[in-house]
Amino acid sequence: MDDYKSKKEMLIEEKITEERIKERSSKLEALTVRELNDLDDVTISSPTNNQILKYNSTSGVWENKDP
Repeated sequence: MDDYKSKKEMLIEEKITEERIKERSSKLEALTVRELNDLDDVTISSPTNNQILKYNSTSGVWENKDP
């Protein structure tokens, strides 16, 4: 039971502070995407109004499809 309490206390002490956010965000890379088709896992062909992105598990990419 003591082991459980110590883990619980550790979780409570793990607070998100402004310093932690700045520390972790400095490790993130900027992602610049101008179009969906620029993403590696998206294939857009001849888009039309009201289409949706649907995942194709065979090809492993999101594709534009009619609903």
